[in-house]
Amino acid sequence: MIYFVSDTHFNHNNVVKYERNQFKNIKEHDDFVMSVIKNTVKEGDILYHLGDFCMGSELPIDIAYEFKNLPCKKILIAGNHDAAGNDGTVVNHFSSIFDEVYTKPLFYSKRVLLSHEPLPVTQGTLNIHGHLHGAFLNSANHVNVNIHMINYKLMSEKTMINKLGQLTKDSSKFMYEWYADKYVFTTEKDYVVFDEEGKVDVIKTREEIIKRNI
Repeated sequence: MIYFVSDTHFNHNNVVKYERNQFKNIKEHDDFVMSVIKNTVKEGDILYHLGDFCMGSELPIDIAYEFKNLPCKKILIAGNHDAAGNDGTVVNHFSSIFDEVYTKPLFYSKRVLLSHEPLPVTQGTLNIHGHLHGAFLNSANHVNVNIHMINYKLMSEKTMINKLGQLTKDSSKFMYEWYADKYVFTTEKDYVVFDEEGKVDVIKTREEIIKRNI
């Protein structure tokens, strides 16, 4: 099984103070969040953590030990609290407990983009992300897997596939692609209509294509 989660915020006192105040302290929070993960993943599973694992370089030894010894493969896409930067700190810091560490978004498949912060995507692409606290995007293309936004559970690949199946796939038909308005033609096509600024008029070009039965 493959799972997705983000924003565990281990050892981050402010997350309890300002948001997850059902917990008495950060120790209670951390123990509960870790128990959710431990009781879900099994040997042979893959866990994608989409960032904000803990507060910067303050990685709790007990949490690091428990996480490292989870029976699944663990992949991190670093978030803003994971000290991500060009100096490679995040890679060195987390490589001891994660099997793979990335500092940039990662395509899980052609139509599924994994990232920490939500990113703009095409109509047929699903962006699984975290970062947002106490909010989600009004978009079928975006799924926030911040652990407290999904009721302290991990999102499964099955759920991801169901959400992906609800999206309309990107069109591959000429002039109906998501990038249709960005064409810069290097050869003349007499059925392509341009506006007053010299940009492709997508609607009129589609009409011309239909009229000519191209």
